[in-house]
Amino acid sequence: MLTSVIKDRVKYVEYAEGSIKFSFVDYVLEAMSAFTTTGFSSRMTPYYSIGSKIILLILMYVGRIGPLTLSTMFQSKGNEKYYYVEEDV
Repeated sequence: MLTSVIKDRVKYVEYAEGSIKFSFVDYVLEAMSAFTTTGFSSRMTPYYSIGSKIILLILMYVGRIGPLTLSTMFQSKGNEKYYYVEEDV
């Protein structure tokens, strides 16, 4: 249910939780902003469900660490042998 409230000569729209439907573009905008850590928002994030907020939180964490860092973190370590150069002086 949408209600309009005027405070300090600014019109605010108040949303009841779960009463508004978001488009696919709204979710994609928030997800890409979270993953790229740009901080851009459609100002509708407080009205998303708990599951959506958790997904955004995970995307922000993964975006901050970086996909390359995460991929190397799960890489298996094999038997690596190093040979050092030796020379007589």
